[in-house]
Amino acid sequence: MIEGFAAQLAISHITHKDLSRLESILDLMEKSIRENNFKKVIKYNLSFHQKIVSLSKNGNLAKVYGSMLLPVRRYQKMGLSLHSSWEVSLEEHRKILEELNSRDIKRAEEMCRNHVLRAEKRLIDCLVSSRKGG
Repeated sequence: MIEGFAAQLAISHITHKDLSRLESILDLMEKSIRENNFKKVIKYNLSFHQKIVSLSKNGNLAKVYGSMLLPVRRYQKMGLSLHSSWEVSLEEHRKILEELNSRDIKRAEEMCRNHVLRAEKRLIDCLVSSRKGG
């Protein structure tokens, strides 16, 4: 998973300022959840993932991630279309941030990988549910 690999790379040179920026993104995401603002939840969710990839300082990884953004955003919107998944995603992001802050490479990668896998499961559940309903 790209974000997991990016987290591994980022840990070796991530700064307090970088961690603060990630925390700010999550605070904005949380505020957007409280305001029930779907567009902003999606925006800050994506910003969190992009920032981790950016912090890897790996141009090739960033290019690959960038090339996948359009289809990823489409499915991300579907997976986050259920309000109940917003808080779950935010909590998973906070756990990723904790591991980045602790500089635990293995746990940070694991948290990123598991977050993406759980997001995929939420998307599949959403698709199955919409198919049953329609």
